[in-house]
Amino acid sequence: MAEIYNYHLDLDRSSLRTEIKEELRILFGKNILKPISKSRRTISNNGLQTQRLRSLNITAMLDLLDREGGFKLVKVERLRQKHIDFLVKYWVGKGLSRGTIENKLSYLGALLVWINKPGLKCTALQVPEVKKLPTRTWITEKDKTWESANIDIGEIITRISGDEPNVGLQLLLQLHFGLREMQSYVTLLELTESYLSIFF
Repeated sequence: MAEIYNYHLDLDRSSLRTEIKEELRILFGKNILKPISKSRRTISNNGLQTQRLRSLNITAMLDLLDREGGFKLVKVERLRQKHIDFLVKYWVGKGLSRGTIENKLSYLGALLVWINKPGLKCTALQVPEVKKLPTRTWITEKDKTWESANIDIGEIITRISGDEPNVGLQLLLQLHFGLREMQSYVTLLELTESYLSIFF
């Protein structure tokens, strides 16, 4: 069974009005596991991190509309284009990067699908203020490898392992198998469980 993020904590900590919180509980309960992307290759559920980011961002956006925008939403399903426009202007005004705003819009886009309003303009290409911002570049201008910076990664991992053996093992898994942070953490847990099951 898929692990579900405890979105109730985010809702309980927020200053949203009770009706909105209850509506979000229902929406999260029905949808937080479901992927939105049509380009995904797998049909697996969203991971905990994706669930967490959706919960935190959607809750924060609705809170922001109430606190800073003065919009007194009675129901989440009453979201309109003016609410999206306010959020975008607020983020641009705060100097957030295009990439950060695109991420926030993707969480907002998920919410719009959940409330059956996918037609609202909610992508970087549809929103002029975001479209004007500089795009992220994936091409580096300089060599950022450890070797070019004269970093002895083996020595650093050895030093870290002295204080934090588990972190050292995670770094070794990342180094030798190209795992990401969460992947190396989960792999280490699985290896530990397998090892313990042999002896106990």
